[in-house]
Amino acid sequence: MLSGITWEDFITGTGLLAISYYILVMILYYRADIKEILMKKTRQGIGPISMVTDKHAKNSFSRVDELEKVVSNIRGSILEKAGKDVSKAELLKELKVKLTNYEGLHQPACRVAITNFMIKETKELCGVVLSEEELESVWETLLR
Repeated sequence: MLSGITWEDFITGTGLLAISYYILVMILYYRADIKEILMKKTRQGIGPISMVTDKHAKNSFSRVDELEKVVSNIRGSILEKAGKDVSKAELLKELKVKLTNYEGLHQPACRVAITNFMIKETKELCGVVLSEEELESVWETLLR
């Protein structure tokens, strides 16, 4: 069986296995360093365009942080306090008060996230079923 393998095949196979092994070791142990080197090269990139993408990334992270704060504020100050004995009209009124100055409602992604959160959490915490259309009408009145 071993007589069918030439020395050339053996050396090629052993070399490929060794290269694969070292690539795997580099990925496992030096992942953070490799990522940092690659990120540094992309940041240096094309000048003004890379600065615009950095600003956009920072802006999107701040929007996510702001959205998380708003959602936790709604959960703590409205939904958990209201409990099971609250009407749909009262919930929508309190929601309007909380979200009056929230600029994220102008972003469709934030509106969808808040809508999905409200539908799920009002059903679980308050026993009130809100529809997407009801919440969209609330968002429209706030955006005017």
